[in-house]
Amino acid sequence: MRQSKRRPQLWRVAAPIVLLVGCAAGSPVTPVDAEDVSIELSVSGGFAGGGYTVLVDGAAARVTRSCDVICSAPAEGDDLPVSAELVEELGEALQRAGVLEMDGTDFGSECCDQFYAELTYRNGERSAHVKGTVSRFPPEMEWPL
Repeated sequence: MRQSKRRPQLWRVAAPIVLLVGCAAGSPVTPVDAEDVSIELSVSGGFAGGGYTVLVDGAAARVTRSCDVICSAPAEGDDLPVSAELVEELGEALQRAGVLEMDGTDFGSECCDQFYAELTYRNGERSAHVKGTVSRFPPEMEWPL
């Protein structure tokens, strides 16, 4: 029973990354080894000024979430094991969405009640960092509104 509770918690923590990359296809995908993958997603803003960070660490086989403001319980320091398969799946989804080709892109910001995101993806020696108001991310990133 304890294990069944962990999986929903893991998806609650990792869901923002999964939702960010959606099911986008198009960019080439290079092989992903979970131990080489690191994904960090920080989101802030909105009417209430909330903020959280999700970190997927393939080498440590962990996913963690920390909150600045307004998070569902358990809030601070969610730290759960993550399978190599899920880490590889997330890395491949980011590659299909074209994140490596978008490295250094700032999609800009918009005024008032918007969420701002910064995403850093590392796969071995390859890495990318993108940021901007969520509504300005390209359709390939499929951020849910």
